[in-house]
Amino acid sequence: MKSFLLSFLFFIYALSAENHFEIIWKQPLNETGLSGVCVEKDLIFFTVNDLRQSQMNSKGMIESSHIKGVCYDTKGNFKWDIKIPGQKGLNTLDCWLDATAVTPVANDNSVWFLNILGELVCCSHEGKIKWKKTFTPNAGITPSKLILHQDSLIVSLPSKETTEHKGKIYQLHSLQAFNQTTGKILWESDKYLNHACRYDLTVFEGKPVILASVTELSHYKVNQGYHVHVISADNGKVMKTSPTKPFMQHYRSVLHKNDFITVTNEGDLNFTNLLDHSVTSTPSVQCDSYYQWSNTHYVKKGQSDLKNEVKFGKINIPTKSTLQLYGNKLFYFNGGTNAIGCYDLFNKTRTFIEVPFQIIQNKPIWNYDDIVYTEGVLNQKGQTIMKGTKSHGYLGYGWGHVNLAEPLQIGTTLYWLGGIGTIYAIDLTGPFLPEKIKTYTMDPIGEAWTFGKMAYDENYLYIRSQKDLFKVKIK
Repeated sequence: MKSFLLSFLFFIYALSAENHFEIIWKQPLNETGLSGVCVEKDLIFFTVNDLRQSQMNSKGMIESSHIKGVCYDTKGNFKWDIKIPGQKGLNTLDCWLDATAVTPVANDNSVWFLNILGELVCCSHEGKIKWKKTFTPNAGITPSKLILHQDSLIVSLPSKETTEHKGKIYQLHSLQAFNQTTGKILWESDKYLNHACRYDLTVFEGKPVILASVTELSHYKVNQGYHVHVISADNGKVMKTSPTKPFMQHYRSVLHKNDFITVTNEGDLNFTNLLDHSVTSTPSVQCDSYYQWSNTHYVKKGQSDLKNEVKFGKINIPTKSTLQLYGNKLFYFNGGTNAIGCYDLFNKTRTFIEVPFQIIQNKPIWNYDDIVYTEGVLNQKGQTIMKGTKSHGYLGYGWGHVNLAEPLQIGTTLYWLGGIGTIYAIDLTGPFLPEKIKTYTMDPIGEAWTFGKMAYDENYLYIRSQKDLFKVKIK
């Protein structure tokens, strides 16, 4: 009878109080931005908005086109910044993105910044511009990713090609590879993408490839149907392509063995086999075990209990920025609840574990109504940059529609940054159980909005919020 009640006695506190999580330094930032940070040779790079005009519109947003590429050293000293202008402003810190959405990349002598509204820039580590490319952004969003591969820089940008649907013209995107040193274009992919396509670098059949997908969106038609692609990272040629069932865009590209995984509007996981083109589906929110926190311990429950646990909106799909594969474990934040899901693709089991939304003054916050954060996203000056923090994009607590930070794997631990200053550290070894998750906070008072990917230099984590830059030691 007691076996149904699993008391792991697994208390989750702000572990900084136990000296497991230590903030080495915190530096104030002059302005906000969505990009993550990258670290190279004791330098930290990221982007911020360059708000030359800061008039807030009726929707509580400030429109912005321009950004700055910023450099600090790992001791917390500001080094330099450069202006990177853009065109056709977007709402700053919108749930979708703004001009700063893309995280820079760097090697041992250069760093690349992208303003998705019109300019790609290569700089020296001293802030001197080596080359830049300007382009005309389209009217849609562009969740591009900068990828370094051999001597090339690969990124999805608007192409010269357009398509027409019901009298409306839509601009197509393509993967484009630039020589890292000169900026000369090396190749353009022979398959066009749409503006919402996410993509990533991996290995398929022993070769470096870019995973990418194309879907027909209600507001942006590309007349290509639904396809998933494996594109050579060496020349941009499609190595494998397969039609698939309708799916939602914005999810990160995931390949398990020969199966390209996508998510439908209904929340099903589609597995498109790139060899035989078969498609199998399974519900993402189906659950074998749901571990719910009960004041002092976790209680093992089931599918009906998970459905009754919805705290915001509905439970039908994983949040769109998630879908992370590590070995045979597919992780995702679960829409509508504060549960992290894990689908073990080897054992075919699904486990959901409730985690705290945040930690305030050493107290884990488990209930949606108890969440603490500022009314609107504030910059260091106390200025409200965005009023709306309860849209479908933020879900009220930062598990957002598109811009949740990509996790960072360090050894056998996965560090996953939520939207309000909370870090979930998941032990990837063995079964996914409550004792495998630890929760840390960099914000004990509820002021840190955090959307950008963390960086690691073999000793420390580097994290940016909308107000500060952090150097963190996790022991």
